[in-house]
Amino acid sequence: MIKMSKRYLCLGALALCLLFSLSVVVGRADLAGRSLEPQRPGQCADDPNECKAPAKYLGENNRCACFSCEYGSKNQRILCTSREADKKQFMLIVSRSK
Repeated sequence: MIKMSKRYLCLGALALCLLFSLSVVVGRADLAGRSLEPQRPGQCADDPNECKAPAKYLGENNRCACFSCEYGSKNQRILCTSREADKKQFMLIVSRSK
């Protein structure tokens, strides 16, 4: 009886780990998909001073570059800019994150 309950406990823990892993993968896929959607004028003008390391460059679409700031933390967020000076400032934060 004890061996059987340990087996169920292990299976339950494994199921929880799989569910957590799946939620992380789905969550990141959602963030990545949103980051490169076409931006309306005024939406692509985030301030690089609001970005904290670690940061990751996500890509650029229609001159709008997007970055994931506080990457991997619960405060992770996506900031985007079309201004060249701000892109350089964001890329500096990304390079310091490596």
